[in-house]
Amino acid sequence: MPKNRVLYNCQALYVGPSPSTGYHFINGAGELNNIYEYDSDNYNLIKRINRVTNLDYSITLPRESIKQLGKSSIASVPIINSPSVQVDFEYYLNGVTNEARLGWNVNHNNTDEIRSGECIQDNFNTFLFSGLNVYDENILPQTSPFWPGNNRSNRNIFAVVTRGANEDEVIVRNTLEEGKNFRDANVISFGDGYMISYDTSCSVGSTPKAKVSFVCDNAIFYTGSSGLGIPSVNPKTLESYSGIKFVIPEEVMINDVSIILPGDILVDIQQTGDYGNTTEMNDVTDLGVKFSDIKIQNYNISLKFNREDMNSIGYRAPASRRINFPIEVGLNFSNLIGDESESKLHELIKIDKKYNVTIRMQDRLTKNDLIRYDFRKASLQDFGYSSSIEENKTLSFNFKTNCSPDNLTEGFFVSGVLSSVRSSDYLLDQNVLDFLITESGEKIITNFIPVY
Repeated sequence: MPKNRVLYNCQALYVGPSPSTGYHFINGAGELNNIYEYDSDNYNLIKRINRVTNLDYSITLPRESIKQLGKSSIASVPIINSPSVQVDFEYYLNGVTNEARLGWNVNHNNTDEIRSGECIQDNFNTFLFSGLNVYDENILPQTSPFWPGNNRSNRNIFAVVTRGANEDEVIVRNTLEEGKNFRDANVISFGDGYMISYDTSCSVGSTPKAKVSFVCDNAIFYTGSSGLGIPSVNPKTLESYSGIKFVIPEEVMINDVSIILPGDILVDIQQTGDYGNTTEMNDVTDLGVKFSDIKIQNYNISLKFNREDMNSIGYRAPASRRINFPIEVGLNFSNLIGDESESKLHELIKIDKKYNVTIRMQDRLTKNDLIRYDFRKASLQDFGYSSSIEENKTLSFNFKTNCSPDNLTEGFFVSGVLSSVRSSDYLLDQNVLDFLITESGEKIITNFIPVY
C-alpha cells in the first residue's frame, strides 16, 4: 500500500566519514575498505545524528540570463556555477556525540573506558576545529580505536525515510549484532558537505538545542539504502565516484544521556585581570548591576565558518571550501536584574579586560557534566537595558572570542560525554574483537570501533 504522507517518525539523519570520497567502512585492524556486505569484524562509519527535531534541505540552481545586442529576448539561461545544496537540521543536545560525528575535535575521556560518563574538563590544548582545516590525506591513528583520522573537513549526509507507512525509523529493542542489518528505507543523500554554521541556545521553559547548516555539491535520491554509490562527485566533471558504496546501518535504541533542562545548566562568568581576588560572577563590574543577583533568561552561542570556495576554470564545482581564520564565536545573554551597583563606563573602557565564560550542562542524577562550553579571553562587545510597563527590567550583553589553530590561549572549547553506556556494565567477548555481550551471552551494539 503506497504512503500518502511522510511523518516525522519515519525519518532520520545520518552522516558519513571524512573525507567524503573515501571508503565508508573500517575493520578491526584499522583498515578502511569497501566491503559493504560487512561482517562482525567490519564496521560501518556512517552514524546517526541523534534527537533531530527539524530537517530542511534546498537546492538552488544559479542560472544567469544571457542577453545580446539586437534582441530583446533572453538568449539563454545557463547554470554558470555549480548548484548550491544546503542542508539544515536541529537537534536536542545530549552530550557531544553529534558534535564529534560532525567533525569537531571535542574533548572526552580518551581511554579504554570511552563511555564511562567521565570527561576531561580543562582541555585548552586542542583546537576544536582542527580536523575541519584538513583537506588532503587522511592520517588514521595506528592503535585502537583507529578512528577518526585527522581529516574531518567534509562528509556525506544521508536523510532516511522508511518504506513502511508510519513505520518508526529507530529500532527499539535491547540486542542487535551491529553490521548484520541495514535499513529497509529510501535515502536522500547529499555529497561533499561542509559545515558552514552552528548555533545553540536555551531559554527558560525550553530545552537546549543546536542548529547546524551544511553546504553540499550534490544530491541523489535513492529508492534503497544498501550497496549504493556515495553521492560525492569529482569537482572537475561533476561525475560520481564509481564503485565506492555505502549502507545505512540499522541501529537500536540504547540508554542515552538524559534530556537537559534549563535547571541543569550552570553559568560562570569570570573577569580576568586585576578586578578582584575571587572568581565569582559578582566580580564582573562596571555594568551597573550586581552580577550575584542576575537571573539568566536565555543564552545563544553562534559561529559561522568563513569558507572560501576554491573555484577554478576547468572545474564544475569548488575544489574545496577552505576556512578563513579566525573563526568568530558569539555569545549572547539576556537577564533579569535586581540590585544596581556603582559603575563607570570610562573605567570599563580604560581597563578593558577579557572574560572567561563557562556553560555547564549537568546530568540531574549524577551531576556529571554532559556538555561544557568554555570561552577563553572573550571580549565584551555591547550591553543594553530594557524596561517597559508590566515587564521586568532586563540586561543583555554580548561576548565574542576568536578561534585560531595558532593561538589556544583564547577561543571556544567543548567537552562532554559520548554516552551514558559504560563498558564496565558489560563483558567483553574475547573471541570476537570488541564485541560486548551480556552475562546471558546476547550480543549488544558494538560501536566501540569507531568510538562514537
